[in-house]
Amino acid sequence: MVATCVVDVGVGNGESGVAYRCSDTEHIAAPVPCPQSLVLGPKAIESIDPADIDGQDAIWTASNPKFFSAMSAPYDKSQLIDLFRERALKFGDFTLASGKKAKYYLDGKQITLHSRGLQLISSGLLELLDADAIQAVGGMSIGADPIVAGVLTAAADQGQDLIGFLVRKESKGHGTNKFVEGPVQPGMKVAIVEDVVTTGGSSLLAIDRVQEFGCEVVQVLAIIDRMEGGRANFEARNIPFQSLLTIEDFGITPPHGNAP
Repeated sequence: MVATCVVDVGVGNGESGVAYRCSDTEHIAAPVPCPQSLVLGPKAIESIDPADIDGQDAIWTASNPKFFSAMSAPYDKSQLIDLFRERALKFGDFTLASGKKAKYYLDGKQITLHSRGLQLISSGLLELLDADAIQAVGGMSIGADPIVAGVLTAAADQGQDLIGFLVRKESKGHGTNKFVEGPVQPGMKVAIVEDVVTTGGSSLLAIDRVQEFGCEVVQVLAIIDRMEGGRANFEARNIPFQSLLTIEDFGITPPHGNAP
């Protein structure tokens, strides 16, 4: 059954207003506007049939796989790989944050601070997120900052209730003097996100800070796994780890003994 939705668009006293009403009980509950309601010009819409609306603009009923807006673009692994090759993968002599020497470098911020890159990353990580268990997502500032914001936005586009937090490497030295910033509360189950994982040191520090705060870390997610010990370090803490990509997706062979 197609929902009957009304979008009343009016102008009065110099102010415009939009009121939403819907007959479909599958739709997101108030106060979120009915996702079947669309404003297409100044006319009120009496009834909307998904078959009559272009898929790039429409928002659908919950029984339809195209329920959510086009902003919630699906994760495309090949596009993300192409973006990294184009913008973030460099070859040369580098010293990594872990202290290791490397012949290549993956600059994750070139992608997490790129509009399409962050969209792909956020959609992909949200797919990996254990939505039934996770109440909050966060990571070590500043690398995780755009990732957290992107995942929260992707979750909102899909009607998911999720909060974020950021972990400081050092406390502010004033105010509350906290390492963990945001609306997260002790006792919550959380996921840690990271851009590029080598040994996992940054995320392990974030895990320590969050556990000291009183949260339970149940998942670690990364954009790329360099396959240099990070996974094993997380597993040693009994924390599941997943990544959208590994260096093998770029034709790079991991160090001996680190392949899964």
